[in-house]
Amino acid sequence: MQFHGVLIELGFTCTYSDAGIYIYRCQDTGETLILILYVNDITIAGNSLKHITELKAVLSSWYEMTDLGKIDSYLGVSITRNWSLKLLEINQSRYIREIVSCFGMSDSNPTRTPLPSGAETHLVQYKEQASASKIKAYQQVIGSLLYVQIGTRPDISFTVSRLMQYASNPSPQHMRLA
Repeated sequence: MQFHGVLIELGFTCTYSDAGIYIYRCQDTGETLILILYVNDITIAGNSLKHITELKAVLSSWYEMTDLGKIDSYLGVSITRNWSLKLLEINQSRYIREIVSCFGMSDSNPTRTPLPSGAETHLVQYKEQASASKIKAYQQVIGSLLYVQIGTRPDISFTVSRLMQYASNPSPQHMRLA
């Protein structure tokens, strides 16, 4: 049986917003389990370790599985817990360092503002035609920034949306700003 069918049989509901997220809620006990399916990996979260363990056992009876233990990262997002303070911290510092390195900017200086003052003068349509390789490189930078913006850095949203407007024909100035 397909994974979706097994989860539905177990009482999970697939969310409308994301076909890879399933939720189980028991009205009587207040138990909630959330299962995230991404390609061939699953992540389980819930308000009861006992119920998470039981779900893992049931799924293991259907499928060959490897339990990797408590999650410490997910799709480039690092997850840190402080159990005593009941805090959960997520960040993408490692992913950000990787993309900075990937795009040859490891020697760049950090800045507090996503766009420097006066950048508006450079945010205009490029009159020439950028090469296919320049367009692709720019789109890769913008795509990486979008992922960071959505995941953990909403403070760069305005800048990314402004720079994204030039993704079909970026100038060298657009790339420098990105």
